[in-house]
Amino acid sequence: MLGSQSLTEFRGIVPAAMIAGLTPVEIKEATYQAVAYLGIARIYPFIVALNEVLRAQGSKAATDLAVHLFLAAQGGCEPQLTSHAHANMRIGNDRHFLITVASQCMPYIGYPRTLNALRCVDEAANSM
Repeated sequence: MLGSQSLTEFRGIVPAAMIAGLTPVEIKEATYQAVAYLGIARIYPFIVALNEVLRAQGSKAATDLAVHLFLAAQGGCEPQLTSHAHANMRIGNDRHFLITVASQCMPYIGYPRTLNALRCVDEAANSM
């Protein structure tokens, strides 16, 4: 759908994919990976549409993950980051997943903030 620029069909298939068992994170990952092949100009409308569909679906997991990553990138928010890591784990974004996501953000947020995020994830996991 992305390659053929079928935006209307994409909007319809995302909820069906979630019903079939795909998570919002998996759908976002597949959409983001298309950028390398199709370019941001062709994929950006799909990213916007995906976010709209997920908001309409009430995707708590995607929203909580985004806030968690915003706090990690900000730095200096470790108490809040730990709290959001805990909230993510309660809704299904487990420790391994949060570590993977934080590790993939390292080139963008830097090594020190990534280490802080990893520590916060471990603190949250240990408190559960």
